[in-house]
Amino acid sequence: MQQGTIKIHTKFFILYWMLFFFKPNISIDGGPVEKPGWGDSTHVVEPGSHTVNVKVPYIFYTLGKATETVNVGEGETVTLNYRPQYVLFLRGKLKVAK
Repeated sequence: MQQGTIKIHTKFFILYWMLFFFKPNISIDGGPVEKPGWGDSTHVVEPGSHTVNVKVPYIFYTLGKATETVNVGEGETVTLNYRPQYVLFLRGKLKVAK
């Protein structure tokens, strides 16, 4: 059986420059994923349904929590785009790229 891939692109509104200092936390199916910082990351997964969670730890609070469930086929790459809202304390946006 061939593996699938989930590609996640994380970004934020540039006027919130202080987020450069806080890396987003990504988890797939509840397991944490190593993420070097903002930008693109690629994760190899088994084919099937996967739940992706993204949030940004910020001092004593967590910003922009977002969850999306995606179906990944054999050899397929699913791309997700994430960004926190312009009002940072609201839920973030995590959507499948079209």
